[in-house]
Amino acid sequence: MAFIQITTHLGFIHNLNPYTMSSINGPNWSVALEMQFYVLLIILAPWLVGKRAWPMLLAFVVTAVVWRWLGTLRYTPGVANTYFQFYFSSQLPGTLDQFALGIAVAKLSLSSRFRPGWAAFAATCAISTTLLVLAWGLYWQNASYWDKTYMIVFWRTLISCGFAALLAAAVWCPWPMPRILKPAAYVGDVSYGIYLWHLVVLSVLLKHTHLREWALLGMTWISALSLAALTWHWFEKPIIDRSKQS
Repeated sequence: MAFIQITTHLGFIHNLNPYTMSSINGPNWSVALEMQFYVLLIILAPWLVGKRAWPMLLAFVVTAVVWRWLGTLRYTPGVANTYFQFYFSSQLPGTLDQFALGIAVAKLSLSSRFRPGWAAFAATCAISTTLLVLAWGLYWQNASYWDKTYMIVFWRTLISCGFAALLAAAVWCPWPMPRILKPAAYVGDVSYGIYLWHLVVLSVLLKHTHLREWALLGMTWISALSLAALTWHWFEKPIIDRSKQS
């Protein structure tokens, strides 16, 4: 069993099996998902250039919605084990809409037609606020999530559109980022490490300390941020710098 766990993780395919998906470190399933998406990008690169990209990105969104709908047929909402529902819906076809929206914002930000300006900033802020408030309102009323077909099929796309609009607002904001936001930018640099470390830290603190509620939250945040900073400066950043030099 250990051999299977190690080899599937090294091959970035552990997310393809529900029994290896979250076995070593829960959030690591997303690392495999990203690697598989990068392979898909290499294959589809010729179709993601210029105007041809937009039909492809739309196809990504449709594919994700259809995949999650198929998951509700295989794993009946309100009846099936929620872990298997999550396993199916989080496979690459079911997350393509989120990747597509990120690519769309990146392409728009690089386009000469879209330059920073208050009109674009105000419009994207309004769109983002509307979508995120709607997404939050839906989730507030349907927090059980996995027992509602429409939540499984559409909610991820809705909230992803809201955050994509928020990113677009940040890109098109004509006001330079003030110094007060510099720490937020640093947290963005180390954010992936926070994502990978937080569950490990939380599990250790729950098992070996009596910290709970706000004290647990605070210690988890401080510890995960500290570990993420270490791995950023001693592992991630040196590799990124060397790749830029080569």
